[in-house]
Amino acid sequence: MDAGTCPPQDNNQAAPSAGRNSKADGPTNGHGGVAQHCIMFWVLTVLAMAVFAPCVLAPIYAETEQIMETERKLEQLVCDLNEQANRNEERIKAIQGDPQVNQRIIRRELNYRFEGEQIIQWSAAELAGTRLDLSMLENPQEPLPPVNPYPAWVLKLGEWLPAWPWRKLFVDSPNRELLAIMAAGLLATAFLLYGPLPPMTTRTRQPC
Repeated sequence: MDAGTCPPQDNNQAAPSAGRNSKADGPTNGHGGVAQHCIMFWVLTVLAMAVFAPCVLAPIYAETEQIMETERKLEQLVCDLNEQANRNEERIKAIQGDPQVNQRIIRRELNYRFEGEQIIQWSAAELAGTRLDLSMLENPQEPLPPVNPYPAWVLKLGEWLPAWPWRKLFVDSPNRELLAIMAAGLLATAFLLYGPLPPMTTRTRQPC
């Protein structure tokens, strides 16, 4: 071997070391890319669900509100009809068993007058100067506060939510349709750009 030539052992040793470095860096970069890919997929999917879920649940909630309001009005109507039926029942019983009630009805409907009975007419000035006893109206009964039909957790959640126009955003058109299209676009982006990756193939170095 000549003195000017370099031994080839150094190059051979440097090549395996470089190969080991590339093998060591390769799996790290691959696992990092897979993690970022998975994170972006789930971020877009969660955003799509967060936009799409109110578009589906808010109309159901609004319809439930309308049903509850209609039910409350029907309950009030039934209560008023029951009170009117009770008053009519009392009138029927009074007509059947109270002579004074029949007498008042005869006077009012048939304009009947007994013999020797005098009719006294009051002028407008006398009626205006008459004092009325309004003590029963001084302390009227206060109406009961409306009963809130929603459960406690719904009221608690409403305190934490911001004062946004939720009905206009997620119920009224065309905002609801636009948000649903946006959610579909986010979900499609998640599956098209960050869908399942192909299986990773590991290369083994063949010995020389």
